[in-house]
Amino acid sequence: MNPEKSAYSIVIPVYNEEGAIGALLEEIIALLKDKPVEILVVDDGSTDKSGEILANYAQAGKIKLVSHNKNKGYGSALKTGIHQASGERIIIMDGDGSYPAQEILELMKKSHSAEMVVGERMVKAGVEPVLRRIFKWLVVKMVRYLAGFEIQDLNSGLRVFPKEIVRK
Repeated sequence: MNPEKSAYSIVIPVYNEEGAIGALLEEIIALLKDKPVEILVVDDGSTDKSGEILANYAQAGKIKLVSHNKNKGYGSALKTGIHQASGERIIIMDGDGSYPAQEILELMKKSHSAEMVVGERMVKAGVEPVLRRIFKWLVVKMVRYLAGFEIQDLNSGLRVFPKEIVRK
């Protein structure tokens, strides 16, 4: 991790993810070991062992850790992380492991030709209830109609965008 010269900052909001965050960080660190990337984790007042796990990574110099003393919510954790990030581009990734770290490389490639790139979760067939799939399909179509472009996963916790967009 070289935060002084980071082209990208990966902002990972975490709240009570002791079962997932260690494996996710190991995967990200191994994947991006030779890239100019800052890994910034915001512990949003976790009450489980997430804080301990993250402190160990921070002490080893593998991540930059910012901690809220109490849970302020997902949006607040994202704002804190984006504000503290040093990279020219921000990658947001949920800390629960719902997205494979490998997707980061794909987003990085695509981010140079788009203002924002949004990842999409893939759900195994038959796992998501039919009513939910129908509702999501309708919402996606409505957003596509209103916005003029398609976003498959409106609640995606994996996206990349230039930091300057947030400053506007």
